[in-house]
Amino acid sequence: RPYLPLAMRVLVCQTPKLTYVQAIELLQRETVECGCDLALLPEMALEHPPQCTCQGELTFENVALHMLSRFARQHKIYIVLGSVEERTPFAKIYDTCIVIDRQGELLLQYRKQSV
Repeated sequence: RPYLPLAMRVLVCQTPKLTYVQAIELLQRETVECGCDLALLPEMALEHPPQCTCQGELTFENVALHMLSRFARQHKIYIVLGSVEERTPFAKIYDTCIVIDRQGELLLQYRKQSV
């Protein structure tokens, strides 16, 4: 039976575009001291490095996702990336929502096709 907390601490960030380094600094500053369980970043909040775009599906081989995954694992926090742009080898573009769990694993990935 999974543990269900009676209360959850949530951080909702409304920010201009951030580099993944700035995103980690923001998460460090805003979540660690208060013991947040979940951090929600808005759609297209992450200004991603070249490894993220134009190179197929998003994976943890991408430095930005790898670093956010490590942060989630170290601080036992869920991180929701509202959406990041994903380009597949077949030239399709998706706004992809990514959820990273407390263990730093990819929990959910939802692709919304851009028009």
